[in-house]
Amino acid sequence: TKVIDEDELAPQPIIRAAIRFLKRNPPPPPLRLHVVHGDYRTGNFLYDKEGNVRGILDWELAHVGDPHEDLAWMCTKTWRFGNPGAPVGGVGPREPFYSAYEAESGYRLDRDALRWWEVLCSAKVCVVWIVQVNAYLSGIIPSVEQAAIGRRMAETELDLLQRLEDA
Repeated sequence: TKVIDEDELAPQPIIRAAIRFLKRNPPPPPLRLHVVHGDYRTGNFLYDKEGNVRGILDWELAHVGDPHEDLAWMCTKTWRFGNPGAPVGGVGPREPFYSAYEAESGYRLDRDALRWWEVLCSAKVCVVWIVQVNAYLSGIIPSVEQAAIGRRMAETELDLLQRLEDA
């Protein structure tokens, strides 16, 4: 198994720009901490035959934190599955989603904090893609799926640039 040397890795200027933005513009701390799923998206919902959500799966990333994180993760372009006009998991617009969350939770969301979290979530997706494609390149995971992840970098970097421009 070949391990990739650090010198072989391409620089990641877009991720570095995102990190600079995130450091310079942190949101205020949340008014109260919540249970955060950590991978809250439509792919982790359990549906019944009628299409109603009956459960949320995949809790290994759960932690106590800022609720804006889960909502921003759901709005990350990666989870739109070819429907970029519907930023909430490829199924709808942000504002009704945010309003429904506020109505159910009684918690007022900070739209600026949501934008900051979307930048963080997009950067996080870029890092995941880098790790996965490097696992393929190094021979650790010799899977075509891992190799194909590399093609997602460009679209994720474009999304990250758009998030930085909007923020």
